[in-house]
Amino acid sequence: MICSVFLSGRTGKSIDERTRAVELDSIVPGSTGEFQTYDIPVRSNRGPSSHFLSVKEGALVTLQGRLEVDPLLGLIVQLEVEEIHVLPRSK
Repeated sequence: MICSVFLSGRTGKSIDERTRAVELDSIVPGSTGEFQTYDIPVRSNRGPSSHFLSVKEGALVTLQGRLEVDPLLGLIVQLEVEEIHVLPRSK
């Protein structure tokens, strides 16, 4: 059974006080020829002050976590290790 996962994507919208979406872009176009973006719910136990939950949307993230089932959200990733890259804005 797969329980450990590795994600690389962008920070998305906040879902609740400990969970936010990570946006993953498909690398293969779908049947319509368009690429899709998937929102994966990721939960942090560190609370609202954690860097993962407080960083702005669109930051590049690399995460390691484990799969869990939430009664409201369904399948989620429980965050274990995070690496966040905030790119400077162009002028």
